Amino acid sequence: MFSHALLAFAFATTDSTAPPSLDSLLARARRAAHRPATALRGYDAQGETELSLLLNTPADLPGAVAGTRAGTMEVAAIVEQLASRVAWRGDGTYAQHVIGYRSQALQLSYSTLSLFRHAVVVPVLYGDRWWLFYAADTVGSGAKRRPPSALVSPFGLDGGSTYDFSGGDTVATLMVGTRRIPLARIVVSPKPDLPPGRLAVEGEVVVDAERGDIVRLRGRVIGRAAPSATGDTTPRRRSLARRIAGSTAGLAGVVVAGYVEFENQEIDGRWWLPRAQRIELQVQTGMGDGRAVLRSVSRFRDVRAEAARDTTLAGDARLGQPSAPMPMTFAAGDSLRAHRAWQREIGRGTGEVMATDFDDVAPIRLRRDGPPVLRPQLRRPTEFVRYDKVQGFYLGFGAQWRARDLAPGLQVRGNAGLATAERTARGNVEATLDRGANVWLARVERSLASTNDLVSPYAELVGIGGFFGLDDADYVHRDRVQAGWTRLLDDRAGAALRVELGWGRDAPRANNVGGGPFSRRTFRPNRPADGGHYVSTLVSLDVGRAVLSQGAQSGIGAQLSVERGDGELTFTRLDARVVTRRQWGPVVATGRVQGAALVGSDAPLQRLIELGGPTALPGAAYKAFTGTRGAVSRATLSYVLPILSQPLRFGELGLPALAPTPSIGVTAGFVESAPWALGRLSALGWAAGSQRVLGAVDVRMRFFGGGVSIGAGRAFYTGAPWRAVVSFGGDL
Repeated sequence: MFSHALLAFAFATTDSTAPPSLDSLLARARRAAHRPATALRGYDAQGETELSLLLNTPADLPGAVAGTRAGTMEVAAIVEQLASRVAWRGDGTYAQHVIGYRSQALQLSYSTLSLFRHAVVVPVLYGDRWWLFYAADTVGSGAKRRPPSALVSPFGLDGGSTYDFSGGDTVATLMVGTRRIPLARIVVSPKPDLPPGRLAVEGEVVVDAERGDIVRLRGRVIGRAAPSATGDTTPRRRSLARRIAGSTAGLAGVVVAGYVEFENQEIDGRWWLPRAQRIELQVQTGMGDGRAVLRSVSRFRDVRAEAARDTTLAGDARLGQPSAPMPMTFAAGDSLRAHRAWQREIGRGTGEVMATDFDDVAPIRLRRDGPPVLRPQLRRPTEFVRYDKVQGFYLGFGAQWRARDLAPGLQVRGNAGLATAERTARGNVEATLDRGANVWLARVERSLASTNDLVSPYAELVGIGGFFGLDDADYVHRDRVQAGWTRLLDDRAGAALRVELGWGRDAPRANNVGGGPFSRRTFRPNRPADGGHYVSTLVSLDVGRAVLSQGAQSGIGAQLSVERGDGELTFTRLDARVVTRRQWGPVVATGRVQGAALVGSDAPLQRLIELGGPTALPGAAYKAFTGTRGAVSRATLSYVLPILSQPLRFGELGLPALAPTPSIGVTAGFVESAPWALGRLSALGWAAGSQRVLGAVDVRMRFFGGGVSIGAGRAFYTGAPWRAVVSFGGDL
């Protein structure tokens, strides 16, 4: 996002003049860090910031690995958007005053604002220190409080003792009006003996080669913590990054990394002031292939600079930076409610970037280059532990081997486990070869596959809910050998084409446990399935993969797939899904349409389309209707009331604004059956299709950005009265 915007105005330079030497370029940059080209008294600007908690995870398809661009999606649990007035003065005084706030949530979640209480943007890239939201202890107090650490500027007074420098070549020429600005790139890396209490960036800095001002900075934050005021190096109150690292240190394969990407714009032909900023903290453990991400994305506009009356700036060597992080203040509740001048749709800034953007500067264990690495790794937590009606208690383990420099792009991963009640071993081994836009796959798998249809990805607590007696899935045992190819069509849009060919064998399974260990509820019997082997062919097209995950991002996503089986089990099945979420001011609209159809005159029971139950069609009994083609759709329309719009704080705990939001939702679905399936459905006692379109409506009051909702719903086709509806999740 950031580099593309900058280079849209640049072209490769072919200037015949020799570029400045690295030493002269560094000297110019150091002068600019403490003395802007013309003395700057300060500036005022408008800004919008998106703060989000999300998971960068493999797409839900075989062979998908977080870190391969063609197989990764990001699911936002919460997105909070702030509209701010920012003001900076040359003596280091800085303020970020929030004048507008709104949020969007997948489920009830902590507010990101509970993790820090000071400004989340860096005012200028002048001076010696830059405060980052995860670099300072904002919770501790007194003697137990750790002195905050700030990022050392490469061109500050102690930049020479903190960094090693290389590069210095002119890489592009930026056109701003009629002025040609040569841009030079300097590679910076912290010295091995980085002193305690300093944070430094490992990456690159692009500077105005004529004046030395920073135009763009990008890299990973590296540092050693400073001791506390009492000399204690492990106080109970720590910075956000260290608190997260400390809480996960006991897990296998923990990687914690912070990143920054700053882009400046030239104002009045004199100063380089903020245009866009991204600050990110990523955590990955061996418990899953995903990365937990805390992300801040900011954009600035209407920047108004003021020149000083003389050429001497107030302040000392810490020009332009306060001696401590500045607090972030909020307007009164009525002012927050009145703000409607949003420049961007909520979730847009979060969705324009991905955690993998920083992989080239990531810790060595996450990079694509380097020596081979073997680490404990699972694709998802349910590969480690789960409980369901067929397997009972399942416990597994997994590992991943990345060849890296030995065979670039190659990785082999596998997991294995034991289903205790079923007394069956399951697992898989897969190899992927990542060639950027193309990912090749080979996979051998022995799994217990769900046969549920037309439901939201988060409608079932498969694996986890089983411990508490919640297992409304039906299963079939499936052995598969596959080879596949995924082609990334559009990186930013999350568009990919997938083709797979393989052999499979399905086998029916019955319940092996009666209920969950922590509940008295009894599991439903597992539905019958047909056994047999087949050759499978699958073609799938995804667009907007992050939206398809039904996280808190805005946009539109679509998926179309065709799967064919030939052999003892013969079938051809088409599946389609479209998901959208849009917001215009206080109005929020969401929609989801899913459909499936069997083509031909034969199909196994587990491939038939089933509909019914609270997660698929409210008011209908569990899998009340079965057939050969069907669809379900849901649309909601909500209005965010202009009351209770300020985030909530309870000591150190923060929640998003209560933000009551009335909404109305309409659900409709149908299933039809071809004549060839009627006999089998009748023999099993299953209803053959719904005979007509079935509709339901619900009216709710949503809170916390949609994370919690309370209301009532009614299914029109049953004649039943209105029933209470309570949901903990931003379901569509």
